[in-house]
Amino acid sequence: MKITSSKFYIASVILLFSSCTNIIISKFYDIQKIKSLSSEEIINVPNSEPFNNDKYKINYFGYFDTFFQLNTINKSSPIVNFANSRSLLLQPLTVLYFDKDFRLISGLSNCYTTPKSIFSSSLFWNSNDRLLQFPPLTHDSDLFTNVNFKIIIQNSNIASIINNSDTLYKQNYDYYVVCTYCIFMGKQTVNFVNAIMENSLLASKKSKICILMILKDNLLFNELNQLE
Repeated sequence: MKITSSKFYIASVILLFSSCTNIIISKFYDIQKIKSLSSEEIINVPNSEPFNNDKYKINYFGYFDTFFQLNTINKSSPIVNFANSRSLLLQPLTVLYFDKDFRLISGLSNCYTTPKSIFSSSLFWNSNDRLLQFPPLTHDSDLFTNVNFKIIIQNSNIASIINNSDTLYKQNYDYYVVCTYCIFMGKQTVNFVNAIMENSLLASKKSKICILMILKDNLLFNELNQLE
């Protein structure tokens, strides 16, 4: 399956809020209008649902913003080697799984999910029972091959949070889970994070897992502004 281009996706988001019918649809799915988040709002994200669940261990919270967007996600960047991967990283909800050698071994994205039924208002992440194992069964192996873990981290603010990005790489984790999400997706984000975190609990007790949450509302907001 081929993902739509990033511009087509962003344009579709704009259209989502341009008619009464689509406003009703967006309310049904609890999708809010994209906005630029302030520093205070970003700082408070770890204290909000679903991140404040005691049984979930999240190692790092970070974000992409205007600076990182311009320097990270563009056609010439080594983080993206073809158009589909660019589109992937501009999807509101995406999770990438890397092994101890930083090789990408699995990935899930909202562009491959649908509601479980016509009566459901939530995206269904467990198609084909993919979440019954850890790491989960990937959505599309070809799509996720050219995304580089270290470049994602270096171009998010996580590198500055841990002062020296080398520190992260010397922890000898067995798996790195990079979850990129958007607040404007409302309950879809809540359900997404819960699904990913519940899946992480299936990992072997001997496995050492690093989970990183990277917010990208500002990334998509600035992408929208570029198209206007």
